[in-house]
Amino acid sequence: MVDARERLLNSLRRCEHLSVTELKLDSEFRVPFNVGSLALHFNIVIPEDFPASGSAPVITVSPPAIHKFLNHDSQLSSPRLQPPFSDLGELIVDSIRDLNSPPTLVLKSFEVTQQPPQTTASNMPTSPRGSDIQATISASGEHSPVAGRVLIPADIREMSVKELQYVLSSEGEMFQLQCQQATPVQQRLLAAVADVEDLAKHNLEYENVIASRVEEFLACVQEIEKSEKHLAALQNKLANALDDQAVEAQFYNMQVACLSADEESDLIGRKLLSRDVNLDQFIGQYIDVRKKYHTRKLKKAKLAQFIRESQPST
Repeated sequence: MVDARERLLNSLRRCEHLSVTELKLDSEFRVPFNVGSLALHFNIVIPEDFPASGSAPVITVSPPAIHKFLNHDSQLSSPRLQPPFSDLGELIVDSIRDLNSPPTLVLKSFEVTQQPPQTTASNMPTSPRGSDIQATISASGEHSPVAGRVLIPADIREMSVKELQYVLSSEGEMFQLQCQQATPVQQRLLAAVADVEDLAKHNLEYENVIASRVEEFLACVQEIEKSEKHLAALQNKLANALDDQAVEAQFYNMQVACLSADEESDLIGRKLLSRDVNLDQFIGQYIDVRKKYHTRKLKKAKLAQFIRESQPST
């Protein structure tokens, strides 16, 4: 049978509306949530002896905040935390809805520590100055709980507690204070603008040099284009000359082939006269040789005609 502690843990782990991170087994959990634009989380600690001792889980909001459902330690103070109860997941969901309800939840942004009262010549205590105030960065969406202390501007350190409260309550004073703090940033911005202007002037000085280099580059490109055209003309001329030489070489080779076929036909005739071949062999060989001769002679005549026609007329 499942005991009360196990039912409580299961109700938290199985809640579909929560993103639960278990920091320590069965005893410490973290549940993130949002209140408006603020990112917060619940730290849930379940006592080891729960529920035997009658104690209740301790649910703390981090970073520390102020709300009617939270006590001065930023712990959830709800009657539903009193035993007996078993659905911790539903309690967390309801608490998130409660913290999003009016009045608006406020973070504890500053931790004020006052030194012991000081006595003046009139033996009257003086109010602590701003130098006695330490500002602690509250853990929100952008800062971690261990972000540490921050430095306070000199004009704020010189203010008393009442003056600080007046500044916080007055929009005009707060705006003026923000403007004073923004002055160094504005000065750095103006210095950066001046650096950019100097760099722009420096670049303009080289503009004429760059323009002249561009003109030289374009002139080089034009010269290269002219050289390419001249080279192409020479290549065409060379190709035509090679073609002419090739035709003349073919004509010469065909003339030699005609003479070779004529000599071969004379040789066959002498073989017939010397009775080295019979009449039938002579007729077959002679007809083949003379056919080659006349074919080559016709090709030679065609090449001669082509050469005469391709030569320029005078």
